[in-house]
Amino acid sequence: MKIGEDGVRSSLQDHPDLIIPLNIRLPDIDGYEVARRLRADRRTSDIPIIFLTEKRDRSDRLQGLEIGADDYITKPFDVQELRRRVEMR
Repeated sequence: MKIGEDGVRSSLQDHPDLIIPLNIRLPDIDGYEVARRLRADRRTSDIPIIFLTEKRDRSDRLQGLEIGADDYITKPFDVQELRRRVEMR
């Protein structure tokens, strides 16, 4: 199963308006590596990335933001808050 790799490949090909990795823990590469690869490629470096994850430690949040995520939301989350944050992008 190559969920992270598939996400990177799909984003490079389709250039979505927004990327929301739903997990940092993936079977092949972690969500942080997905974000790193997308930020490093000129075709996807400008796409907003919002992490939506159960990892709520301060160190995890900081790592996500240092990689270049535009936002970091932890589960459980409020749907209206998520919607508002997406609209702001």
